[in-house]
Amino acid sequence: MSEIRENISKNILELRKKNNITQIELAERLNYTDKAVSKWERGESIPDVEILYQMSKMFNVTVDYFFQDPMSIDEKKEYSTKRFTAPKIIQLCLWVMFVWFVGTVIFVYNAIYGKDMTGLWICFVWPLPISFAISVIYCVYYKINYIIPVFLSAGLWSSLSAIYLQCLILNENIWLIFILGIPLQIIIILAYWLKKEN
Repeated sequence: MSEIRENISKNILELRKKNNITQIELAERLNYTDKAVSKWERGESIPDVEILYQMSKMFNVTVDYFFQDPMSIDEKKEYSTKRFTAPKIIQLCLWVMFVWFVGTVIFVYNAIYGKDMTGLWICFVWPLPISFAISVIYCVYYKINYIIPVFLSAGLWSSLSAIYLQCLILNENIWLIFILGIPLQIIIILAYWLKKEN
């Protein structure tokens, strides 16, 4: 029973602080005294079910939320915000497909109206690093940090490959460009490791 009381007190305190509400303001909204709210937050007493229901509506949570361990609630929230869901995957795929569509349009236009078809296949190489760049931006925006290094690494090596292939079309062999990728790859790994440790 003491564990339930402790969970309720911690969750009330956390929700109140997250919503920038003082004990007095919360008490006024619930038609209670600020001393009662203070006791709830210290775990000296617990509000009845009707008050918990009122607070659940006020803070936009379920009544069950108050009984859960605050630590497990934070973990669940972090997991739900930092993972790919179906709508996020579909949205990312639409952006990536748009890039490939533009590459295809450029290829078709040049195939129909262009005189020289040499190296036209490069239209299907450049969308790859651009797709990875979009994926990195998308993951940064939605704070899906665990997969950013994968997209950064793929973007790095596909960019170097695209530059190399573009130069090959121009009869320039610059294979040494791939040596640049080694320190950059190490930087990506170390930066991710450092961020994870912090």
